[in-house]
Amino acid sequence: MQIKVVTSKEMEIRRVLNTLKDTLFFDKNGYTPKLPSNPAFEVLKQHARQKRLTAEEFKIAEIITGEAYDSQKEKYDNTCKKVEEYTEEVWRLFKSLPLREYEGWGFKVFPEYIIVPTLYGIGGSYNHEKGMVFTQLTEDPERNRSRTLHEMVHVGIEEAVVKKYNLDQNTKEYIVDRFMIDHFGDIFPHYQEQKSTMRAEPRVRALLQQQGKPKFDWRNIDREMWGVYRSPVPYPGPALQKGPEPQ
Repeated sequence: MQIKVVTSKEMEIRRVLNTLKDTLFFDKNGYTPKLPSNPAFEVLKQHARQKRLTAEEFKIAEIITGEAYDSQKEKYDNTCKKVEEYTEEVWRLFKSLPLREYEGWGFKVFPEYIIVPTLYGIGGSYNHEKGMVFTQLTEDPERNRSRTLHEMVHVGIEEAVVKKYNLDQNTKEYIVDRFMIDHFGDIFPHYQEQKSTMRAEPRVRALLQQQGKPKFDWRNIDREMWGVYRSPVPYPGPALQKGPEPQ
């Protein structure tokens, strides 16, 4: 198994503190992240919006989150077990991708992914440097599996596409949504593009649904994105970043 499910008080505290720090980002992009149910967080969010959170206030958030974690430890343990039940299928689906070909244009593959079930933040997020996925469990098994894969795809394209072409949030999410639909649409028939992706870069939207083709040829994503963002500079070829073969 190449997916490890872990959670800890320290991870959840870091999750909440990072969510507080990113309050303005979430506001700008229409996200409503979850935070521990405590009136203090309403004040902390306002201070975050005003960019005046103090070290003392971060300490207050840390204490509240730690207490919330301790009081819900059984829930965290049960959530980990539920996530573990579907990780084998998620890994099988991920391995079904032509990863060697995609690594040719820089899709990043880790030998092991860390899935962190969380009660806070937004529904799903990721750390592309460590191969980590953070996910909130729902009552919908299909959504839980597709959300985890969605975040793994984010990890894969963050450096090779998102950072390389300096993409905005909506365009980034649109690319991942189209990737998911093209590769796993038959597996997850209810998967849909996020509404916010209607505001994605129009040239990228046209590119990924060009000429009425049912699926985009993802082997050419780097070349095509270069044409959108760097033309008329000649395409220099992909940066080869092949890693170890997934087991």
